[in-house]
Amino acid sequence: MRSPRLAALSTAILADACALAGAARGASKSRTLTNQSLEIENRKYLNGNSSNGAIAKLQNDLATAELAGLGALRHHAQAQTTLLLATGQLLDKRHVKIEVAEER
Repeated sequence: MRSPRLAALSTAILADACALAGAARGASKSRTLTNQSLEIENRKYLNGNSSNGAIAKLQNDLATAELAGLGALRHHAQAQTTLLLATGQLLDKRHVKIEVAEER
């Protein structure tokens, strides 16, 4: 049976993992919208209705959104690993088997 302290820790870590999953989804949506804005601005530029400065700003915004998305995914993966470690499931979920050799 798990101790109340471990149960509380697992619950807190699970809540963090869920929140970080939401952040990763939000970062992905932000990246998609920024990419769409860049495509629109590129079309405007080709029609002579935009500047290369506006394009450069949106390219920078897209790179920032991509980095934020990668950071959110990394944090989510770390939270999942922490949860598995705290609940003693890490090795099983990673399909790690440890065999102890018998002494001779």
